[in-house]
Amino acid sequence: GTITGVDNAQITINASSDISTGNISTSTGITITSIQGNVKTGDVTANTSDNSIGNIDITSSGSIETGKLTTTGTTAGGNINLQAGDRITIGRINSSATLGNAGEVQLNAENGIEVISIQAEGGNSGGNVEITTGDTLRITGTFLDKNQNIASISTAGEIVGGNIAISTGNTPFIVGDATINGSVGAITDGKLTISPDRSLTSSFELKEVENSQPQNFDSSETTTESESQENQPHSEESTPQNVTQPESTESSNYEGNQTTIVTETQAELVEKPKNIEESQTQIPSEVDNEEPSNTAQDIQIVSQNPESNSPILDNSEPTAAPTENIASSMSSSEEQIIPLVVENQNQNQTTLEFDQPNNSQLVVENVETNILVEDTNSSSITSVLEQTVAIENPVQGKSSQKPTPTIVVEESITTTASEISRNDNYNQISLTDTLSQIELNRGREFAGYLGKNITKKTVTAANIRNTLSSVEKIGIRPAIVYVSAQPNNLELQLFLPNGRPIVRSSGQTRDEVIEVAKKFTNQIRTPSQLNSHNYLPNAQKLHQWLIAPIAEELANHNINTIIFSMDSGLRTIPIAALHDGQQFLVEKYSLGLIPSFTLTDTTYVGLNGSQVLAMGASEFPGNTEQTPLPAVPVELKSIVNNLWPGKSFLNQGFTLENLKQQSSKEKFKIIHLATHGEFHPGGADNSYIQFWDTKLRLNELRQLRLYNAQVELLVLSACTTAVGDEEAELGFAGLAVQAGVKSALASLWYVSDTGTLALMTEFYQSLSNRPIKAAALRQAQLAMLRGELHLQDGHILRNGNKHLPLPRELARGGRRDLSHPYYWAAFTMIGSPW
Repeated sequence: GTITGVDNAQITINASSDISTGNISTSTGITITSIQGNVKTGDVTANTSDNSIGNIDITSSGSIETGKLTTTGTTAGGNINLQAGDRITIGRINSSATLGNAGEVQLNAENGIEVISIQAEGGNSGGNVEITTGDTLRITGTFLDKNQNIASISTAGEIVGGNIAISTGNTPFIVGDATINGSVGAITDGKLTISPDRSLTSSFELKEVENSQPQNFDSSETTTESESQENQPHSEESTPQNVTQPESTESSNYEGNQTTIVTETQAELVEKPKNIEESQTQIPSEVDNEEPSNTAQDIQIVSQNPESNSPILDNSEPTAAPTENIASSMSSSEEQIIPLVVENQNQNQTTLEFDQPNNSQLVVENVETNILVEDTNSSSITSVLEQTVAIENPVQGKSSQKPTPTIVVEESITTTASEISRNDNYNQISLTDTLSQIELNRGREFAGYLGKNITKKTVTAANIRNTLSSVEKIGIRPAIVYVSAQPNNLELQLFLPNGRPIVRSSGQTRDEVIEVAKKFTNQIRTPSQLNSHNYLPNAQKLHQWLIAPIAEELANHNINTIIFSMDSGLRTIPIAALHDGQQFLVEKYSLGLIPSFTLTDTTYVGLNGSQVLAMGASEFPGNTEQTPLPAVPVELKSIVNNLWPGKSFLNQGFTLENLKQQSSKEKFKIIHLATHGEFHPGGADNSYIQFWDTKLRLNELRQLRLYNAQVELLVLSACTTAVGDEEAELGFAGLAVQAGVKSALASLWYVSDTGTLALMTEFYQSLSNRPIKAAALRQAQLAMLRGELHLQDGHILRNGNKHLPLPRELARGGRRDLSHPYYWAAFTMIGSPW
């Protein structure tokens, strides 16, 4: 349940062991202390009023896990101080002030800290931020700060920014990569900014970091809290858990005008659940922070001036919580708080203390309940149960005779017309629920296959929309399509840069779709079928199922890039070769594949001026049993010497140790490996990338530590993947995640040496002109499809001009066409398409 203090009530919770609550809010201070246990809460809000400053102080000898921490105000922001003996895991922190000084933020944890973002911006001065941990710090989200930076920490102020000091263990802190120790977005005080792709020491102060980028601050661009949250490209909210109830004893101290409830064991209130299934509530589609259904009731403790020794019952008409239109009032990632109100008309202080490990219990029952359910016609159903409170001592077996405050449970559940556009064949359920479940399931799939712990994140339609709209400034108009093959239904969920998410479904069964996908892929990847167009019927069938239902929306929103998150069994479809009867899909869109949104780093970093580390092998030692790749020397030379600056290493220089050494010495944003890579059925240890002298298994890929080198793109130019095998698919689609890079370019099947050489040289040429990865791949594919790139008398020709000589082993007389999708459709951009 939620705890809300009104009339400037201050909330204090003390316990000797674990503390577990839902959301907590008041207009003044909140103090939570667990002497020997852990603290777990929902969102904690102490918004500052004109007359008081609301601080948040949480101390635990164990771990601290909370949702958002908010102490914002107009004239001042409150301070936020968290001290943990173990770990700290929290949502977004905001201590900003619109006109005055922002509050300070202090986080201290022995065994690591994870926070989504920290916003301590002031209309006058920004708040200082000090973070200390003996382990790692992960700042996993971003927001749009006062200077329009995509930031993870901002202490910007109109006059002066707050100081930022970070001290972690011995691991370098990476701005731009929160995988191990770092932040996703920039760190800024409004004057100095550390932008992504900076590796810093494990401990630093912003003002002492050399080459921080100065900012030109424009006070006219001040962003309000709600605007900032609406524009967040990432939103990962910790979801408060249901309140579990403890044992505690009696002593209700009731002196003067102060309400103090003292119990004697774990800090968990026992609350009786209620059944709300009959309400048939439809959850809004666009709420950023959706919590799981909480069966524990919220409690409203109204303290009274105790003139009498008898309990005081409140028989007045209960006041329902506000029921604003959720679609409008919650667009800034804010939930409507369901209040548990602690009210004191005089001393304005309520303390909940839980101190001793006895077996007594505070039982909260016989409560007043309000349930409001609004449908699209704004009709409501109200159920009211007025009852009383009993505080029972199970040790002595009798009720306390001390005055007892009235307790009112008031829970408001409001729904409005859904923002989701669905066709008639689809049941009306929450899109956010569906999206969250898909993300969770796909995250578990990849985590299980890759054998790693993947950070749990939540995602909403608003998160995706903000991310998609944020990259329009670089010429991309993207959309994300989730494809889910249910046993009896194929479902598409389309997310656009603006407007409503679109859900379409049809009657195709999972077995039917997967069978057609296998046939289509095998028809294209078989070299003996190069003179055949027998793939077209299945290409058109898949287009009709996967693209046609959303084609009108794609056209209406001028989409030029489609990112697919595919269900198992569909991740090796050469999506570029889908056909609408007139043209291939790649002729209309740049395309990409992601494992899921939450497993994809969607921040954009330009590749202009980047260096490439190109390595490969044209031959292999006999014990490797690998076939030669005679075009590799030409491939490496043309990329490094002719198209991009960098270094290249061939054959004996292509070792795992040399790759580690080179990538640690210099900052290569692109790593190109011209070698065999195979994604086999079975676990990740069955798939590998072949180096000169060894196989690097997929489950060992993070040994390269490319995440430390901030690699933007990993290219594997000679891969093959087992068709239709779900485990092999996981290896292919999870390549960028496992490698720790933003994007990976790989092939679904082994393309001929000459075809690979032609596409790769064209790709790097296009990338130098169009520094968007998926767009560059599309241009290379189109050049082959349209015959602009072909083979002629031992050369690769580009628009009739000799572009590149082929190795002697591959040179042949006459013309060879590369327009069949066998040559170009295998290559897939995995991870961030930009």
